[in-house]
Amino acid sequence: MAGRGRAKTAPSRIEAEERQAAALNLRKAGVSFEEIARQTGYASASGAYEAVKAAMAKTLREPANELRELELARLDGMLEAISEAVMAGDLNAIGMALRISERRSRILGLDYRERPLSIKLPKLESAQDIPTVAGAILAGVAEGNLLPGEAARIAELLQVVERLAFSDVLVVGAPDETDSEPDEKESD
Repeated sequence: MAGRGRAKTAPSRIEAEERQAAALNLRKAGVSFEEIARQTGYASASGAYEAVKAAMAKTLREPANELRELELARLDGMLEAISEAVMAGDLNAIGMALRISERRSRILGLDYRERPLSIKLPKLESAQDIPTVAGAILAGVAEGNLLPGEAARIAELLQVVERLAFSDVLVVGAPDETDSEPDEKESD
């Protein structure tokens, strides 16, 4: 998982992205993954495959980001154009401003909608597995598979699991009947 934790302009990260781009170009030309690995220095065909997959994801993500920025700029311009009318209390302008704001929120992902988890998390069998799971959550955000808000909710759940499942004392539900004193029967 090269590239995580390094500045976008770090020489090693730039070199890794250039290798991925070269792998993608070779694949576009019909070169096998084994040959791509040999030509680009990946250890195996599966390493070359992962590089091509990562390069393809970036290729799709970058134009989408540019389009998102362009659309946000257009919406900001529209909002600016009607701002005086909104401040004057024009109900039509206020309605348009609300629709523009709703559109901006959708583009920015502020309107959260539940969706299935799109990353596979490592097994959580002991407290020692928590850093590995947390790393997978961060990787999901970095790779664009999880929204930051989703990751925050998963991290909160992870903290609850840590407190409950991996603490020395786990209290669930009502006390067991065998733990209580037997009722003394009153005699008449």
